[in-house]
Amino acid sequence: MCSHRDALISEKAQFCKNDPRVMADNSGSMFDEKKNCLLLEYCNYPYYISYPEGEVLEGPNPPVSGEETVLFLQYLNRAQPLPPRRKWLSFLELPGGELHNLPFQKEAVIPLAAKYGNNIDEFVTRNEGYGEPMKAGDAAFIIPVFPRLEMAVVIWGKDDEFPARANILFDVASAYHLPTASLYVLGIVVVKRLYQI
Repeated sequence: MCSHRDALISEKAQFCKNDPRVMADNSGSMFDEKKNCLLLEYCNYPYYISYPEGEVLEGPNPPVSGEETVLFLQYLNRAQPLPPRRKWLSFLELPGGELHNLPFQKEAVIPLAAKYGNNIDEFVTRNEGYGEPMKAGDAAFIIPVFPRLEMAVVIWGKDDEFPARANILFDVASAYHLPTASLYVLGIVVVKRLYQI
């Protein structure tokens, strides 16, 4: 598997060949001609990505990791003009998801359940005004990761019969915007970013 540095080089090479206006239209971002940057919303924060360099200009927003920078470019390079459909798939149900489902559970889903399964109120408070509530589990929210790519996070609290559980769901349109290997990384980094796990 290639390193993040190799992936970043590859994505930047593709990014600079693409028409920024087409990328903006496909991804739901905006191309600012004066700044020569694409303005991309990520987890409710606006980030500028310089064109053609592909550098993320953070400004006052939370810093992004190298993994996230690669994901920004992958999304801009591949996104299709398809909005979220609000039909949900587990990671296992994504194309090829069975190959990485166990590590995805260990790195994202199980830690999320461990942190919030006994504190549903804290989970709800953390998401109020940020995610959109949905009817699932004991508490659930839709997370606007990118303009055309949403995730849902679901928590079930511990009770007398079952331990605390969680799930991370992907909109059915997600596979049109990123390959499953990238959705794997995206799910993990978004959960760590939002819930400080």
